[in-house]
This record gives sequence, structure tokens and C-alpha cells, in this order.
Amino acid sequence: MNGVNFEPAAFILSVLCLIFSLTINKRQYKLPAGIKNKLLNQHFMFLMLILNNIVSSASSVGGVYLQAMASKEIVFWQYLLHAFYFISHTTLSICFALYIMNINGSSMGRGRGFYVVFALPYLISELLILTNGFTGFVFYLDDQFVYHRSPGMVVAYITGFIYLLLGFVFFFRYQRAISGTDRKVVGVLIGFTAAGVIIQGLYPEQVVELYFESLTFLGLMMILEERSGHIDPATGALNRVALMDASRRMIETEQPYQVVLVKLTNLNLFSNLLDGRDLDSMLIQI
Repeated sequence: MNGVNFEPAAFILSVLCLIFSLTINKRQYKLPAGIKNKLLNQHFMFLMLILNNIVSSASSVGGVYLQAMASKEIVFWQYLLHAFYFISHTTLSICFALYIMNINGSSMGRGRGFYVVFALPYLISELLILTNGFTGFVFYLDDQFVYHRSPGMVVAYITGFIYLLLGFVFFFRYQRAISGTDRKVVGVLIGFTAAGVIIQGLYPEQVVELYFESLTFLGLMMILEERSGHIDPATGALNRVALMDASRRMIETEQPYQVVLVKLTNLNLFSNLLDGRDLDSMLIQI
């Protein structure tokens, strides 16, 4: 049976998603300082998803290309591309689970112990991949420089399944933390991602997993990452809709939070004294 490889399309689509996301990043997002805050930021994790999908698809396409002209001179680059594929694809799986947790706020307020256990399958898989050059536990290249999977490959698949399952669990447990429309969209897209994993798992010759994931990212970008409706056009500040979404996440995940109200009682006076641009400037500074 002839296989179909959609990974070049996955690469192109992911690059386009990255370009658009970096564009809206300038207009709609300001990433927090510190690596911990970034990991708990929805938009940052979305960028990590796209970047890892780009590296995975590019490594896979490059590995297939080099396989066609395999030789002793390029065996190092063959091995490197295969290693990059597994490193980035495993990172993609943990980023996916963390992104879902960031959407509904379930990543907030958890201690270091939780995240140590959470990251343990990922760290084990990455250690096996990084030491594969000495052990050949995950994959190897034979005397003819042909790529083969080793028994340890099952660890990588189990790791991916664990984080896919965690994404499902945290989504359904805290589904009320996001709006009804967003909840339906995220549920459908998670199922779509799972379908790609299952299809490629059952029919390895049909290389569709990364393509399904790139289509999922496209849907997430259009529905959840494009947030012009959450931003006041005059000041660039988050608006009432954003406040309601943030409050819903905090309430449903039982996170303590405070609201500070600033009431401008004499705004009409300033609107008569200042022109539109000066008034907007004043509001932005406040």
C-alpha cells in the first residue's frame, strides 16, 4: 500500500501560522517576563507548539530526503535530523497539554511537586533520545544507513499518549472555565488531533499526524489566539469581555484573585477640555 506524506504541507502551514502569530503578538499580546510566567502563558505556549511542529516536520522531510542519497559522508546529518524529530515531537506533546491547561487556567496555583511529576515522562523520553547515539534504544541506522525503529520507540509513543490524555482530562475537568463557544471549538480540535495520532498509529505509512496537528493549530489561532474582540481599540487595554473570561477561569479553577476598580467621575469634564487624541493618551496612561 502506498503511503501519503503530508509533512511538507504541515511545515508550510505551520510557518504561515507562526508568521501570523508573531504579527498579532505585536498588536494584542505582551509576553510576561521570566520563564515560569511564560510557560503559564497561553500565547507563549501556542508559539512553542508551532515552533516544535515546524522543527518536527522539517526534520522529518529532511530525513526522508537524505535517506534517498544515504552514504557515509552524510550519515551524521541523517542521524541528527532523526534525533531533532523525536526531541521536538516529544516537546510538542508536553506543550500541547500545558497549552490546554493555560486555556482554562488549570495550570495556575500548582506547586513545584505537581510540575515535577508532570514533566517526568517528558524528561525520561528526552534522556533516552539524547543518549540514543550510545544505546540505539529508540532508533538506529544500519550498515546501509537505513533508518530503523528500536524497541524503545514505544516509550516515545507512550509519552505522547500520556500528554494527549492529560490534555483531555484537564480540558473536560475544567471545561466550564472557558466560554461555551470556545469549549466546543477546543473539544473538536483536540479530537481532531487525536484522530491524526490514531490514523498514523494504525497505518504508519500514512504520515498525517503533524498535518492534523498543524490544522488544529490553525483553528486555535483563528478562534482563540486572535483576540481583537478582547481589546479596547482606543487604549489597547483588555476590555470587559477579557475581564469576564479571566474571572470565569479564576472562579472555576478556585483561584483567589482581587479586582481593583478605578472610577473616573469627571471624565466628561476632561472630554470637553481635551481633544480626542489627548483624551485617549490620558486614558492609556491611567
